[in-house]
Amino acid sequence: MAEVRGANGAVNYQIQTSQPEVIQRHDISDEELDMLCQSRSDMALEILLVALGSAVGTLPVAIPTLYSAFAVKGPINLTAGSLLQILIFFGSLTCLAATGVVYARRAKSSVSLRDSIRRRTSGNDGDLA
Repeated sequence: MAEVRGANGAVNYQIQTSQPEVIQRHDISDEELDMLCQSRSDMALEILLVALGSAVGTLPVAIPTLYSAFAVKGPINLTAGSLLQILIFFGSLTCLAATGVVYARRAKSSVSLRDSIRRRTSGNDGDLA
């Protein structure tokens, strides 16, 4: 990269980009395309299931404790274990909601990518140039 000094003494870098000479298209069957769009290398579904499991697992302790905190007048008996269960419950719900949004968006983008590839292939009747 070439350095170019600016008027204020700052160093500016010239960036050069290029494009490939040929964009290669690949021949892929419908079955391979479906398998490619279904495979996931990220852990979104696994994180979603772990968050769901921890939310359901802490539910028996968190709900009665929260109910007693808001429904009972006067001081409540809140132990460290109950407080930890409530924190895990709300943390799990937050993680569950965020991961659910990510998983849903990725599923939609996968389907739209698959449909885009199929339209592109059917536009030239599957013939390769």
